[in-house]
Amino acid sequence: MKKTFAALPTMAVVVSMFAASVFAASPTAGTKPISVKGGGYSVDDIVIIEDEDLEGVDGEKATDLGFSAKELQKEVDKIDSSIDAKDLEVFYTFGAYLKSDYTGSGHEATVDLGDDVTIRVSCDSESTDAVLVFHYVDDEWEIVGKADSTSSVKFTVDSLSPFAVAKASAESSAQTGDYAGTYIIMVAAALVAAGAVFAIRAKKATR
Repeated sequence: MKKTFAALPTMAVVVSMFAASVFAASPTAGTKPISVKGGGYSVDDIVIIEDEDLEGVDGEKATDLGFSAKELQKEVDKIDSSIDAKDLEVFYTFGAYLKSDYTGSGHEATVDLGDDVTIRVSCDSESTDAVLVFHYVDDEWEIVGKADSTSSVKFTVDSLSPFAVAKASAESSAQTGDYAGTYIIMVAAALVAAGAVFAIRAKKATR
């Protein structure tokens, strides 16, 4: 009997872990944008479905979205002319919907907002990145915005449908840690050499 009761805490932990995984896998109602301006809309009217990728473009190059490298470079130059637009790669996708319209099933239908609306959503990047926001409308992608901080992007649209965010990084300087291995080897070699010198001197001193 005691063994049975002793097993109860373990069973409870297992059940709670299973329940947590089930809830984590369940569809969520989405998140609110950071801010919404224009068209009489507020953050309570729009829902953001993070990582929704209805067009299957996550990980694709921006040039694969129907843009020429020259066209993209023109936009990238406004951010950092040292960055090559050919390196722009989609790293974040999301769906934006009117909360009253979203059914939770995921759909591509373009929703007309009736006016220009500026929306900010959470999206992490580095300060040295060139970040562009793309909007899928009328069967093609268009550039609608860019990063306005290292933790958000801002774009202006008059309709809602799939979105994708692409970025490219400047390579003008080595990232922290790139040469850490080399430095460690150099320091280790210097310490070994110094140790050898001291060992030789110590040996001579004892003779």
